[in-house]
Amino acid sequence: MTRQKLYTLLSLPILALTIVLMVTGCGSNNSDASHSSSNRTAALNIFVHADAGLIGAVRVGQLATLDGSRSVSSTSASLTFDWSFTSRPYSSKAVLQNPTSANPSFIADVAGTYMIQLVISVEGVSSQRAIATVEATTPDNFLTGKHLHTSYTSQCAECHDGRYAIPVPPLAAVMAKSGNHIATSNMCQACHTTFGFDVRRYTDHIEVFGKCSACHNGVRAIGKSDSHIETSAECSDCHTTNNFLKVSADGKYDHSDITKGCAACHNGTTALGKHETHPATNSDCSFCHTTVSFKGTYPDHSTIKNGCANCHNGKDAKGPKDGHPVMDFSIVDCSICHNVASFNMGGVFSHNVIVPPIKCADCHTDSNSINAPGKASATNHLVT
Repeated sequence: MTRQKLYTLLSLPILALTIVLMVTGCGSNNSDASHSSSNRTAALNIFVHADAGLIGAVRVGQLATLDGSRSVSSTSASLTFDWSFTSRPYSSKAVLQNPTSANPSFIADVAGTYMIQLVISVEGVSSQRAIATVEATTPDNFLTGKHLHTSYTSQCAECHDGRYAIPVPPLAAVMAKSGNHIATSNMCQACHTTFGFDVRRYTDHIEVFGKCSACHNGVRAIGKSDSHIETSAECSDCHTTNNFLKVSADGKYDHSDITKGCAACHNGTTALGKHETHPATNSDCSFCHTTVSFKGTYPDHSTIKNGCANCHNGKDAKGPKDGHPVMDFSIVDCSICHNVASFNMGGVFSHNVIVPPIKCADCHTDSNSINAPGKASATNHLVT
């Protein structure tokens, strides 16, 4: 190494220290800014690590208890725990009890793999998530597959990282991620189960890197359907990991299995949502529309917030019929005369609601279609 290079390297720490001192000095006249900066610096220096405990195994119907007590931080402040399911066996209705404690529990109601993530936080700093695995089996089955894993951590990569590929009797070889594995993190437990490294109960896309089409090509994972429109766009331009919608050749989607409100998907992102001129309402789409027609009947007007004429204009909904008096709907709304129970007044109308600029002759004409009588014959009506 030359003397000039050595001098440069030795000078770097001194230069960095000088900059720190200069920045500190510049902020010395502003106690609030200094305090805020100190808080941010302290937060950046906090180490926090979530540990979801050992792999669990229970029989169907038994209580499974999780253990996050090995989670640590670099401060003495109390840890905040946040547990939640990332995957449950199909049809499971399991519910976490005490999900903000170090040791939540749940009843394993269905056989299969339960994956539960843990995120801990302290003083505003959150950890990366850890995932606990609990296998629920029936009495005639292994608890955690061919090799009993109940004494091992849920962090699979601590063993399945290639270090133990060569068998050391009495232990067998420990399989690692294959060379043709898709690009993912090393959080094996997000997708795999102890019953086999090739058994994937669920694919957690948070741990997957790269383009969707690298897997969703019709071979490794479901790809475009035969009726998919021709496009070179990447899957993520239209789809999400929560909604890989499959539409029929005519562009329709089978809603027969949908059990939740329309707005959960029809939000303008996942599926078509309200257009810019849609009436102001907080009701669900199903109040007005059906899956057969996106312009269906509207039986319940209780959530409508604006005037009738905004919809009842003859285009979006039934409007004034031929012969109806010409009205300025920016001043007089349909509700002056009509109501949601009946668009026909039934021959009875209270004129107390009439306000200018409506004139009697606006309605009482011989050509109207609302049964408002016009002038009597000229022989018995005053000439005006």
